[in-house]
Amino acid sequence: AALNSNQRQKWDIQVRLTGLAAKVGWTPFLYLSIVCLGFVTWEAGLIGIETPNSKLKRFNNALKKGKHVLMVDVDHTEERTLLEVAERHPDLRMAGTEAMHFGWMVSLQRNWQNFLRLAP
Repeated sequence: AALNSNQRQKWDIQVRLTGLAAKVGWTPFLYLSIVCLGFVTWEAGLIGIETPNSKLKRFNNALKKGKHVLMVDVDHTEERTLLEVAERHPDLRMAGTEAMHFGWMVSLQRNWQNFLRLAP
């Protein structure tokens, strides 16, 4: 229901007299933007979970056949150990390798585990 000019004038006077516009300011818009940011982030996460990783498409046939895929992140100094372990398992097949861009993360995880082990 639209306000007629008399009702609009009363509303305008009430807002001016109470200082409502000055009190409210940017706060509602700030809260609304935070809520919208949270909602959009949540939705993007749901879309990201639903979308298959393009780097894992090459394993789809093996997974459909009921096989397992084991992914191991190793530092270049540990590659030999990984190959020795793989030789002990005759059913294990190498599916490929990929250059690791996050070597710092592996070392951070290792250092964190060492810290937890040594911490009281």
